[in-house]
Amino acid sequence: MLLKHSVFDRVNKGYLKGNDTCQDTDTDTDTDTEKDKDKTSVDVEKVWNHYPLKKGKKKALPAIKKALEKYSVEDLLERVALYAKTQDPKYYAHGSTYFTGERYEDDLTPPKAKKFGNL
Repeated sequence: MLLKHSVFDRVNKGYLKGNDTCQDTDTDTDTDTEKDKDKTSVDVEKVWNHYPLKKGKKKALPAIKKALEKYSVEDLLERVALYAKTQDPKYYAHGSTYFTGERYEDDLTPPKAKKFGNL
């Protein structure tokens, strides 16, 4: 792709060719990194928006981002939904507590009922 660059850019990048167009040989991946950051921030917000008690957002967002390095968005959304379903709403942990304490890793399956003889 031919791009127009200023003389300053062409001199600094080492491809001054004497015409107004030059081949951009810059292998910079800033756009890919920006896309990844945008996707990550969208994913973080998506998980946050699904959490039932939105308190402590400032501390929760970095913890969610860290969790997304280990788990997919779908996994975290599933865990948040299961937490909201199994927990009494008056006992929901603040979002910051839930995510910084990595409570999404807790086993939330209900315990099996015990049998007590012939009652």
